[in-house]
Amino acid sequence: MDNITFAIPTYNNAETIMTVLKRCLQQDVKPKILIMDNGSTDGTVEMLRAAINNGIFGPVDIKLESVQRMLGGKSKNIPYVRYKLCQAVDTEYVFLLDADVLIPQHAILGLREMLEEDGDLVGAGIRVDPIVEHIQFGAILLKSEIARQIKWNNGEGKCECLWALQSINQLDDNYKVKRHPVYQAMHLKGF
Repeated sequence: MDNITFAIPTYNNAETIMTVLKRCLQQDVKPKILIMDNGSTDGTVEMLRAAINNGIFGPVDIKLESVQRMLGGKSKNIPYVRYKLCQAVDTEYVFLLDADVLIPQHAILGLREMLEEDGDLVGAGIRVDPIVEHIQFGAILLKSEIARQIKWNNGEGKCECLWALQSINQLDDNYKVKRHPVYQAMHLKGF
């Protein structure tokens, strides 16, 4: 399954993004990688541009874009960045991953198997450690056609992944998203 884009929003992730990207390249797929920065001020963009321009990641299709910050700052803009990422993807699958979440090696194959085995599944996710109630997934593989239709909101008291799951259910109540029973991602910064 090389028809996949890893879609990563960033905001002041200079200390974690390189580790996350290296792990992305340890998967059993050759992904496209699309990173959208949300106005970082810690050198994230400059570091990524230098790494991309110097071929640090090897022969991978990797793009870095910036989005206009909205009033309200980072927390109000995250759903918008995820929306923009989903709209920009031109592959069959999109793997939504935060810039401070380390996924297990070879996880994409297991997630793909879940999607192939259950025709009603439109997404397969990985839980995150440390486990917190308001976070449903550390990362999620979605069919891009579904991801483009998600209404990314940041409703009060809920993280945007909960709103995304509700939006998927509103598209078609037969659509399902499940967590992988074994894989667990690690949140590098903690909560």
